[in-house]
Amino acid sequence: DVRKCMLAGKMMAVEAARHVETLNITKASELDAPSARRFGNVSTVNVLCLVSEIDEEDEIIELSNGTPCDRISLNVATRTVPFLASFPNLKRAFLGGLYCRSTSRHSVPLDETELGPYQYDIDGCVEPRECQSIFKALIQNLSGGFESRTLKQSLELDGILDSRQLECADYGTEEAERPCQCCRRVLSCFPLHLIMKAISLPGAFCVSTTDRILAMFARDGAEAALRSNAGSEMLLDCLSHVIPRTWMESENDAAFVKKMTEQGAKMNHGGLIMIMATRSTEYTFKDLVELIQSSSVLGAAARDTPRSSLLSKYPFKCENGGKTIFARQIFETLLAAGLDFNASDYIIVDPDEEPALKRIIHQE
Repeated sequence: DVRKCMLAGKMMAVEAARHVETLNITKASELDAPSARRFGNVSTVNVLCLVSEIDEEDEIIELSNGTPCDRISLNVATRTVPFLASFPNLKRAFLGGLYCRSTSRHSVPLDETELGPYQYDIDGCVEPRECQSIFKALIQNLSGGFESRTLKQSLELDGILDSRQLECADYGTEEAERPCQCCRRVLSCFPLHLIMKAISLPGAFCVSTTDRILAMFARDGAEAALRSNAGSEMLLDCLSHVIPRTWMESENDAAFVKKMTEQGAKMNHGGLIMIMATRSTEYTFKDLVELIQSSSVLGAAARDTPRSSLLSKYPFKCENGGKTIFARQIFETLLAAGLDFNASDYIIVDPDEEPALKRIIHQE
């Protein structure tokens, strides 16, 4: 009878596993690839133990700014890729941790028992001492999985490839004589749809925006992806992040600020933001525009960007509803790149004819 009960229980467990579509992993011991093969119909896996909040005697330890401190698990980082590769029908995965919504990670404190997902962040993770190397090793493992096709190129992967995650990106841009092997491998191996989501994010890679796009061009299917609506959105996101901006304080530039507000600009925190290049901000923008103009694919993506998208994307649209102020040279450069801007939607100024702007350029 005992044997019959054990056999029946095993049969029920096998049958139940076939109906599971989502797995939530909360312990490293659950990342067992042989066991995972029983769940042949799983399409979503949430690894919720890669990072965890550090607590001592049930009290969450925080940084000086109030953000909870985290630790990353080497065991989880090592076992994640083989585990994910065990699911033949995997479509989505999340890599991160669970936090209590009553902590400062969430703006509205909720029930202390309610948990929510969060991802690794270079500032919050303090344990172990080699935490940054562990996360980088995870990225390299994922790159290897995508490169070998152990992980499908169609996989939707969240919690990875965001700002403030890779140590090299936190330090700035790679040196020309020492290309970053980690970031460039990600750009050459990760699925294109994931790269397109992350490519415009400041602090996601140490590779310049222009070089990120050039790396995409070397990929199979890149041209088709760039010609899609997603390609136009990606290009607009890239431009919005690298376009040069200048802050004009109402106290120091009262006459100019008054002139702009009379034409439709609106004050924001005691000043105005205008799109204008200075000596320290023009080069990244210039490189990207030149790349767009030299590429038929990127040029087409720029021309296909709807005007409605331009009018809804910051900084081309002011957050407070006022008109965006453009330096004429920048505005004409964007027009030459193929973007469908309408001068009546903006305030166009000539920096050489405005003493306040000439002073800023000279200071820079």
